[in-house]
Amino acid sequence: MFNLFKKTNKQKNFALQNSSLKTSGGFSLIELMVVMAIVTLITGITLFNHNTFSGGVALENLAYEIALAVRQAQFFGINVRAASTGAGGSTFNTGYGVYFNKANPTSFILFADTNNDRFYSGSAEIVEVYTMKRGNQIKYLCVDGGCSSPETSSLEQLQITFVRPEPDAVIKTMVPTLCGVGIETECGIAKIYVGSPSENVSDKIIVVGVTGFISVETSSQ
Repeated sequence: MFNLFKKTNKQKNFALQNSSLKTSGGFSLIELMVVMAIVTLITGITLFNHNTFSGGVALENLAYEIALAVRQAQFFGINVRAASTGAGGSTFNTGYGVYFNKANPTSFILFADTNNDRFYSGSAEIVEVYTMKRGNQIKYLCVDGGCSSPETSSLEQLQITFVRPEPDAVIKTMVPTLCGVGIETECGIAKIYVGSPSENVSDKIIVVGVTGFISVETSSQ
């Protein structure tokens, strides 16, 4: 009798263990689908944020590269630096500048103003060509009052030069009604807007004032 009772208890224990194994055997199909959906959502959010962050960093680096190129032109312009005049000749009395053209929105040029007209006059004046990467490009160019609504600015070309001994910037355009075409008619401020192919990355603005100050800002639009 005792043995029979003992055997029955063993059978009950085995049945309970077997039932426990059946109920905790793994995920159901619905549970697996829910987990996969959550993982996919988290992965998507992470990738989106990563792309936005990396795009913002790349655009900010570009903005500071442009600002540095303008500063380099200022340094060259107020110091003695030889510039080639062609046919093996050189001059130490020349200004330096940076040229932007919306027709070539993914590049800009550091140039030596060898003819001293305060304008970029062609490939013979090129010191260095900078190429923008990752789809970043010049979006708007504006000067003075036109910067109140840069998206409507008709400005296509902009040159900013520096001439020894003054550190002041000479800001010129090809539009007489904006800055004029003569050497004595210059603008007070210029802004270069650069943008990313990602709509989630705010534009960067390189600001250059006639007094020679250079700064980088983030667009609020």
